[in-house]
Amino acid sequence: MSLKLFVSSVSGNMKIKERQAYVKRILDSLNVQYEEIDISDDANAELKAQMQTAARSHGKPVVPPHLMRDDAYLGDGDDFSEAVEVDTVGAFLQLPSAAGAENGNKDLIKSGDTAEKAAE
Repeated sequence: MSLKLFVSSVSGNMKIKERQAYVKRILDSLNVQYEEIDISDDANAELKAQMQTAARSHGKPVVPPHLMRDDAYLGDGDDFSEAVEVDTVGAFLQLPSAAGAENGNKDLIKSGDTAEKAAE
């Protein structure tokens, strides 16, 4: 099962860039393997369309970041941040060992910070 992180390398919006960096930092900290898909690259047009369709079907805006596991839509950056805050990232990402992935989640955010604050 492949985890896909949809990002844009050419976004001029600082909040989007920070949210993308936040998601990548958490995934990397948890040693979660993922495929980063740059939706601004024309070579990824088909995957971009798939992500946009999935995001819209869940009532989400199509601005990155978004996460999918194979063809299943998991959520956007806000959904991911919420999973970090409530210590359910493993379940959110549908990791095989969700309980083990949850271990130490709270240490990833500096004490007193929230996911929103980290993404701002």
